[in-house]
Amino acid sequence: MRLARDDVVGAADDSDRALELTGGDWEVEPPFYEAIVGAQVALAQGRRTDALALVERMIAASGKPLTIRGTDVTEFALLLRDLDLPRDAIVEEAESRPAAPWLQVAACVARDELERAADGLAALRTPPLEAAVRLCAAKNLVAEGRGAEVDEQLQKALAFYRSVGATRYIREGEALLAAAS
Repeated sequence: MRLARDDVVGAADDSDRALELTGGDWEVEPPFYEAIVGAQVALAQGRRTDALALVERMIAASGKPLTIRGTDVTEFALLLRDLDLPRDAIVEEAESRPAAPWLQVAACVARDELERAADGLAALRTPPLEAAVRLCAAKNLVAEGRGAEVDEQLQKALAFYRSVGATRYIREGEALLAAAS
């Protein structure tokens, strides 16, 4: 919540504390969610090396088959995408488990099929994650010069972000709207 409301310092404090409270036992029960949030916060602070270190721990702890589940696997796919890291393991796991909806959505993210992933997240009723994926889709569409499609993705993302006061992402979305016009 603090990161969404642009309190990066507070988000870092919360994230550090959450990782401490997990007990640090990555072999018994890896704290995937806390590590994903920690890496997201590290990226927001410009600490790419710290984010990469957390991702490496998650990859080592997950192993094969991929054991990151539920919404975490989609957030993990977004994180790998943000860090420009290989996402093949997610796609392979999704191919081996076609009935797992979260893996299918994560595979869409991994393959940069972001609009499809966002629609899948809408069907799974996860508005925060859907908005995050739509924001990523809008960034891609702006880079590709596809302004009309940018508006469709951003309006859906911004509607959610405005409803929860996520100022960081509202500002980012509005900047993309301006860039697309």
